[in-house]
Amino acid sequence: TSDPEKRDELANLIAKKDFIKLYTFAQIETAGQLNRESIQGEWVKYDQGSNHHTLEQALRSKGTGWCTAEGSAYAHLQGGDFYVYYTRGTSGTYSEPRVAIRMEGDHVAEVRGVNHRQELEPALLDIATEKYHSLPGGEKFDKKSEDMKHVTALVKKEERGEQFTKDDLIFLYEIDSKIEGFGYEKDPRIAELRNKRNPKE
Repeated sequence: TSDPEKRDELANLIAKKDFIKLYTFAQIETAGQLNRESIQGEWVKYDQGSNHHTLEQALRSKGTGWCTAEGSAYAHLQGGDFYVYYTRGTSGTYSEPRVAIRMEGDHVAEVRGVNHRQELEPALLDIATEKYHSLPGGEKFDKKSEDMKHVTALVKKEERGEQFTKDDLIFLYEIDSKIEGFGYEKDPRIAELRNKRNPKE
């Protein structure tokens, strides 16, 4: 892999001799690439207790990074319904999984995307928000959604060479609260924005 972050992760797994995680890493990294050209799509609901193979097969070899594609589908569907937002692939069918919403019982437990460490793509944020708002417990993800929109706004400001306001800086340096996202790790755009700035200034 040419990604330094991925190389470090791979080296770490090899050093630990964690063969299960190494296998999962290999499965994900050698999977196909998602077609991200379109955001037009449709939601598909997989009912709690339904055949997990259907969900697994739809996600496998797509390169989503979701554990649902690599063995967790059964447990996820035992726990609750599962929703996937599919966009159009090269064949014209809705085949590209871009957003996942996992229910635990009758409440939203997770919202995941296909960006860095399962972060939502900015272009699909509103689509995901509209969907989780229609489900019980979805409102608890609103801070994540607002924070990610704010990060995107700062990226655009930086690209245009605009000055950040005091409120922007309070947000970027997490003075009042932590910046929350949908992925397993902090959105890398936060570090990129900070690295381009002189903190003292």
